[in-house]
Amino acid sequence: MAVSHHIECDANVRLNRPSRPSISQIATTAIDVLLAAYKRHQSRAALHRLSDHQLCDIGLERSESGYVSRDNY
Repeated sequence: MAVSHHIECDANVRLNRPSRPSISQIATTAIDVLLAAYKRHQSRAALHRLSDHQLCDIGLERSESGYVSRDNY
């Protein structure tokens, strides 16, 4: 009695490979990253325009932002 050692393959079954992200997913992610970076930039610029007294009013010091203190007006 011979034993058959063949495996039946179903053409509809995919291998366990991670799927590649589509171009639109990559573009969406890239845009999200750029928008987040721009918003951080805008926030830092807005804080930089405030005087030391205004920063103190909201509980911040210029040294906390990573910037060197600017000259007084």
